[in-house]
Amino acid sequence: MSILDNETRSGEMAVHHGGYVSNRHHLPWTQRIEDHVSWPILQRVPETITALIDIPDFTVRDLLTLEPGRVVASQTLTSELIPIKIGAVQILWAEFEVVEESLGLRVAKLA
Repeated sequence: MSILDNETRSGEMAVHHGGYVSNRHHLPWTQRIEDHVSWPILQRVPETITALIDIPDFTVRDLLTLEPGRVVASQTLTSELIPIKIGAVQILWAEFEVVEESLGLRVAKLA
């Protein structure tokens, strides 16, 4: 890890090329990631998000009998917030919403 990475993660400072020091150094590094020298590349990295729906009694037998049109019941209430992850990291809580003919996620709160 470089000195820049350490400083950025610790929240002490962020440095751009040319020696620019962010005046937002008091903010956590996650709120000033745009100050990081690698941000132009990082902002274009594609990510897959995962919505976690609780189906506790789902078995291997259920998996093997899945077919088109089958509805799998969840214990998640429609009013409950759904945890959303990128990889193993939970990033937010959301609720499902219909957007025209697609399913969307409305961000309720950040994790």
